[in-house]
Amino acid sequence: MEGELSGLQIAVIIILVLGVIVSNLMVLKYSAKLKWPKREDLVDPMARAKKSEQHRSEQ
Repeated sequence: MEGELSGLQIAVIIILVLGVIVSNLMVLKYSAKLKWPKREDLVDPMARAKKSEQHRSEQ
């Protein structure tokens, strides 16, 4: 009959959905390890300059 999905089409759809879910979980795990800049550093460039100056003087 027309409009019915074959077993192969269903398997491909399931594999695609699982691939999207797994890739999203991998990206989430990777991004959790990243250090994001603080909002103040993004908004106030002077604060960012002071922090980098302090960091250089500590070394």
